[in-house]
Amino acid sequence: MSPEFAALLLIILLSVLVVRAGAVALTMTGLATDSAHFQALSAFTGTGFTTSESESIVGHAARRRIISALMLLGNAGLFSALGALLVGLSREGTEDFIGSISLLILGIVLLLVLSKIAILNKALTHVLQLLFVRLRDLRIHDYEEILQVNKGYAVYHIPVDPGSWLADKSLRELAMISEGILVLSVDRAGGDTLATPGPNTCLHPKDILLCYGREKDLIALSGRTVGDAGDEQHQEAIERQRLFRAQESATDSPS
Repeated sequence: MSPEFAALLLIILLSVLVVRAGAVALTMTGLATDSAHFQALSAFTGTGFTTSESESIVGHAARRRIISALMLLGNAGLFSALGALLVGLSREGTEDFIGSISLLILGIVLLLVLSKIAILNKALTHVLQLLFVRLRDLRIHDYEEILQVNKGYAVYHIPVDPGSWLADKSLRELAMISEGILVLSVDRAGGDTLATPGPNTCLHPKDILLCYGREKDLIALSGRTVGDAGDEQHQEAIERQRLFRAQESATDSPS
């Protein structure tokens, strides 16, 4: 593979990663996953769709910074690089040109296929969330303007993936409140929203939960798998919450 091809494929790969990072960051501000990915892709490519979601971004300081960064990165030269490569290839012989284009298309298709693999997407999203949490300059406090979120607390959208610890259980069985996590609403896959879910509300694959709690606990919950390992993590989270409440009680007690 020529250096030009390698450089272009690297640019495309980095573009996919930038869009995904922007989507994860927008999700961490409370935007739904599908909407976050659409807005990140729109900003990166400069498409600029005008929707009610766009208005919610303009009125949100953290989201404006994310979209601004995507716009700047999107103008870094992906399409210019692609155009320059095609011009260079057109100067070659017909057979070389067709072979080079075929190789380029194959490379792009391979990158797109890799970007659609669920396990890779989940792992990448988890890594990006951890990165945004640990790097204070990039850290995003969800719904800060509304809930005054601070001191490590956040509001997250958590998808219920097939085979996750959350799937096919009621909120009573999950007992997330004992971990210090509140389920504020449940978006069903069919489009319905349960604004006040009760203990008998059963969660199904492809539901999306809006949860409030400590940021690290929410991230851990989003990646919790079904089985004994997930149950053990649940018990560990309950114990952490018990200790945390004891510390808060001690701090709140009159001296």
